[in-house]
Amino acid sequence: MSDDQVVPTENSPLKETIEDKLFLVKYKPDKDSHIEVDQEKFKADTLKAVLFICPAKVYELNEETGECMVAFENCLECGTCYVSCPEYVVWKYPRGGFGVQYRFG
Repeated sequence: MSDDQVVPTENSPLKETIEDKLFLVKYKPDKDSHIEVDQEKFKADTLKAVLFICPAKVYELNEETGECMVAFENCLECGTCYVSCPEYVVWKYPRGGFGVQYRFG
């Protein structure tokens, strides 16, 4: 190991989980969602990738109906869902003053 490599320790920030990092994010949710899912196209998608790619776990499968439930209030506005599933996810930025507000960089 070279001298310039960083080795994570027990209390190192490199050991933080995604949940630890999401705790630092502040949200100001709007009353209206900035995300829509075309449920018919979602149901036809065999991979349903949107359920797995979102780092904030905004999308969840309703086992009874087969529909995609959207917790838009948790959205990090990263656009991963829009890029990965444009055929059934309609995503836009929230109205001004609403949405995610990052703290600590």
